Parts: sequence; structure tokens; C-alpha cells
Amino acid sequence: MKEKLLGYFEDFMRIARYFILIAIFSSVLASVFLFIWSLKHITFLFFTREVTEKEIIVSIITSIDFFLIGIISLIFAWSLYELFIRNPNDKCERNARVPPALVICSLDELKDKLSKIIIILLIITFFKYAFYLEYENIYELMAFAVAIFFIALSLYFTKKS
Repeated sequence: MKEKLLGYFEDFMRIARYFILIAIFSSVLASVFLFIWSLKHITFLFFTREVTEKEIIVSIITSIDFFLIGIISLIFAWSLYELFIRNPNDKCERNARVPPALVICSLDELKDKLSKIIIILLIITFFKYAFYLEYENIYELMAFAVAIFFIALSLYFTKKS
């Protein structure tokens, strides 16, 4: 009786892993939406009105933000598909048709790759807001330089690991 109940539970869990498809399709849809939104953002910037150099730079940085978030969504979707649907066993296959950035063999690898991209995204967002800062004295400018130093240091440590 116990073995039969355990068998039913394992069968249910094998089928339940396909609920991950909801997260996969949602992530792909979000990625496509972000790519289109970013393209629309850039297109309207150049064709609707006159803009300043500052607005162009901030708009391009914002578009890069959207593209990076879209890339995060794609990596997340592909990784979930590989880990839970296509290859749920513990063997990791290096597929020649897939870019190396998308080959993820465990949830820890997925977490590492996504965290590095998120750090880069935060750095880009920091510089986007830095364009609007107004410096009143040398100490504010020095604080900004120190912040840039710590960002560079965080990038160094993410590249090292």
C-alpha cells in the first residue's frame, strides 16, 4: 500500500513539473514585450520631436536596460526549460546549437549568471540616474567618484568568480 501510494505521488510529481511551462511562456512573452518596448522607445525618440543630447543618452541607456531585462527573461526561460522539461535528469548536455551563455546545468549556475546580469543592470541604472545629478560642491562630486569606484570593484569581483 505504501509503495503504491508513493508510486502515485511520484507520477503526479513527474506530471506537475510541466507547470513550469507557465513560467517559461510568461518569461518568453515578457522578453518579447521588452524588446518591442525598447525598440518603440528608441524609434519614437528619434522621430517625434527634437531632443537634447542628454535625453538621447538617457533614452539609449533606458533601452539597454529594457534589452538586458529581456535577455534575463530569455535566459531564465531557456534554463527552466532545460532543467525541468527537456533534460530533467542530472546529466548536462552541451548542445552545439545553443550559445554557451544559455547552457546551464543547475539552479546554482542559473543564479550565478542572472546575478551577474542584474549587477550590470544596476550599474546601468546608476549611470542613467547620474546624468540628472546636479553637483553643488566638490564633496558631492567626490561621493559620485567613490560610488563609481565601488561599482567598478563589484564588476571586478563578479568577473573574478
